[in-house]
Amino acid sequence: MNTRIALLAGFVLLLLAAIAWKFRPGPAKPGPLEQLAPGNPATLLPGRHGLFVSGDAADPLSDVTLSRNGQPLETEGMLAWVPESRVALFFDPGTMAYRVHVKTAHRDLEEEVRPGAPVPWLLATHVLRVPDGHAPGAELPTVLAFSPDGKRLAIGSASGQLLVVPTAGGESVFERTYEKARVKKLAFTPDGKTLYFSKAGDLPEDATLHALDVETGEARDIPIGAEDQPAAEALLDHGKPKSVMDAQGRVPMDLSADQRWAAFAYEAAGTKQPKTAGAKGPAREAGIEMIDRAVPETPKLAYTYLLEGAPGYVGVFSADGRYLAIVEVPAAGTDGKIAGQYRVLVLH
Repeated sequence: MNTRIALLAGFVLLLLAAIAWKFRPGPAKPGPLEQLAPGNPATLLPGRHGLFVSGDAADPLSDVTLSRNGQPLETEGMLAWVPESRVALFFDPGTMAYRVHVKTAHRDLEEEVRPGAPVPWLLATHVLRVPDGHAPGAELPTVLAFSPDGKRLAIGSASGQLLVVPTAGGESVFERTYEKARVKKLAFTPDGKTLYFSKAGDLPEDATLHALDVETGEARDIPIGAEDQPAAEALLDHGKPKSVMDAQGRVPMDLSADQRWAAFAYEAAGTKQPKTAGAKGPAREAGIEMIDRAVPETPKLAYTYLLEGAPGYVGVFSADGRYLAIVEVPAAGTDGKIAGQYRVLVLH
């Protein structure tokens, strides 16, 4: 009798275990991306060339993948985790919806994204210091150049400063000030290892071309007749056409290499921005207009990026058109003098 009861109890336990196994809860489904940072739309921004996803320093991102119709999307590359809680993915989403799967240290999130209007975001800000012995304002950046891969940005100023900085921000790779001269032209070699530059000044050597080894920081002169003089001159004198004008007759600061994107600087009467150095009259609103020329006959305003100061009317696109570097003039103090430092902003 006891044996029968034991067998029956065992059977019941096995049956209950089988039922529990069949109806066990499945793996938790990923939550919506808004959980990444509730109320902060900047965590997920569709840009001109891809997607920007930012995380939380207390819960850093560990992986971001993209898919469409169950198939992974190939990304052209990942910019950098700068800092570890932030990542930017670049790809061509087209016009169809795609899914974004984000994993953090503590969360698993997934959501469908539909490409919309591009949103500008500030990738990095490079502040130029005032050289010793110069008055504020002497560090005005006059020329900019991206390396071919877009990872480095060269900056030349009216006071003879030459800097090479990481595009995404960070310490200068190279920095030097050439006295009594201004940096006139900049151009990287196709492999990005050498930066050619020229200066304008009173000294005889200012009429000579120069070459900077970006990796070692060694600079050398390129005298007339040197083997690489023709190549240096060709790169320094080569420029993308900027003759395209908008309906108001404005010429852009720069055009992307494929001529799709045109960047215009503007200043308009308003009260949003502080009065800029040297400006007369009321404060003016200032910013950058990004024009989409996909259909050249009917260009469209993609977005406007407002500046704290005034535009320096110096701007350049990276070779692939992903980044736009622009100069921002600092605002003036109550005495009309420059009350800040010139900045170079890198927009995506």
